[in-house]
Amino acid sequence: MLPELPEPENHAESQEDDRRLGMLVALKLGDYISGEQVNEAQQRLDEDAEAELKGDTIRAMLDWLIAQGYTDQETEASATGRLMEERFDDINAQVSLLFLLRELDPLRFEKRAEALIGMALKEQKKKQRLFSAGGFAVLIVIGAYMLWPASTPSCGASNTVKAVDSIMIRARIDATLKNPLLMTDTDSQSHPRVSNYREIGYDEGNRSRGCVADLAVADEKTAIGYVIRPDEKSKSDYAVQMFPSGYVTARYDAKGLNKKLGAPLGRETISASFMAGVARLDADLATISPNYGKPLLDHGEPSTKANSILGVVPAADCRRIDGDHVSCPLLIDYRDNLLEAIGAMSLLQLKGDFVFVKDGSGWKTSDDFPKTLTQAIVERRIATVYGDAAADKLGVGQ
Repeated sequence: MLPELPEPENHAESQEDDRRLGMLVALKLGDYISGEQVNEAQQRLDEDAEAELKGDTIRAMLDWLIAQGYTDQETEASATGRLMEERFDDINAQVSLLFLLRELDPLRFEKRAEALIGMALKEQKKKQRLFSAGGFAVLIVIGAYMLWPASTPSCGASNTVKAVDSIMIRARIDATLKNPLLMTDTDSQSHPRVSNYREIGYDEGNRSRGCVADLAVADEKTAIGYVIRPDEKSKSDYAVQMFPSGYVTARYDAKGLNKKLGAPLGRETISASFMAGVARLDADLATISPNYGKPLLDHGEPSTKANSILGVVPAADCRRIDGDHVSCPLLIDYRDNLLEAIGAMSLLQLKGDFVFVKDGSGWKTSDDFPKTLTQAIVERRIATVYGDAAADKLGVGQ
């Protein structure tokens, strides 16, 4: 007999759990604790209501972990020494980690981060080529798009090509404003050139078309992705929006567009039930925090979960748990406002197994939906900033 589903969570407590998990994850990335210790400490905090921390900071969390025997001061000193003395292969990841952990020793950690940033700037000045195809491909994935009158544009239609070219020009201008050194690069070959526009697939459900093209900067080449879809604000117009090429390929290939996946619920029922669950979550969080959903940037869009989710598709058929419950593996197209605010790749494809419960003649998300969605977001954030290996190394939730 299957266990009963848990009672609905208090979302205020859920937010506290998320903060604590985030601190444990940061300490793991800094080698202050192991992946096994993350899971053990998280379980202890979940089960022991008396396990109170002396403050809601990463310093308080590490002090608690030391007091409980999960780690010790010698391990802390060793991990801090590595951050202070060694240079990681990815200097951006190291700087991000230092700022994430700065509460452990604010003056020391911030001084080290500033030194690494200075080193990175000096190295950048030494580079003869100030613009690379790969770097530009990352830069243009900022959600920029252009509009035109309603039609059924193809990937290589003249309006589509003009829109992509406009995005390239805007991205080049933005890059120059952020890095004045680019003004010294007058070689015409260093300007981005796009060619070989081609279609990956067409989604009849939302009338969107997934496309990729080749981007060349000097003698470097890479692939870029873009999607043509009805504009969210004006359904009579279409928009072209840039995405990572890998994302477009996975989302619009034969498997990503297979409408038969997701039985017995079906793709449309899964998407509608999922988004209804997201709307309930947004409403609960807005009740708890009056500032919830406000843009992270002055010019940004509302940062609600519903606004951030671009689409939901099943990755395979659902598994029936019992007569009233099914578990469905899903792929969720997610725009992460937090990553966008720090300049990282913000378009993520979340993965997770979500439970749906029979609700009259329809279906709804289960009570553990907020926790499952949050876990999927955290895992992809870690993988995006630190790589898949780092996310796998954590072993959180596995």
